[in-house]
Amino acid sequence: MLTDASYQYAIYAYVGSALLALLCFGWWLSWRWRPGWVAVVVCVLAALLLTPAFPNENAETLAPALIVVGFQFFVYGYEEAESAIRALATFSGAALVFALLFWVIFLRGRTSRQARRLARADEQAGQGTA
Repeated sequence: MLTDASYQYAIYAYVGSALLALLCFGWWLSWRWRPGWVAVVVCVLAALLLTPAFPNENAETLAPALIVVGFQFFVYGYEEAESAIRALATFSGAALVFALLFWVIFLRGRTSRQARRLARADEQAGQGTA
């Protein structure tokens, strides 16, 4: 069994590695996808990786819900994993709403401005060669 200090170190290591993985994945996706899609995918993955859940009803410590769902679903069945699945669904839905709001508020105008700027540049380039 883990002591209080080792439990805290384990949680710090898990959260730190999840954040580092999200940062690297977001950076990698930013080279290939539009910023809005990157925000959506990274927010949903953050919700999946960082949502906590109790492993069972008598537990006093939290664990990552994705791990709890995987273990309880394959070992005990759906009924035991239902509370962790509910937590994952709630936080994933909230992350999706947050990412879509972020996209609409901050990034939607940016892409249309970039499209207008590119169209204007194409128009000017067409006039200069004619």
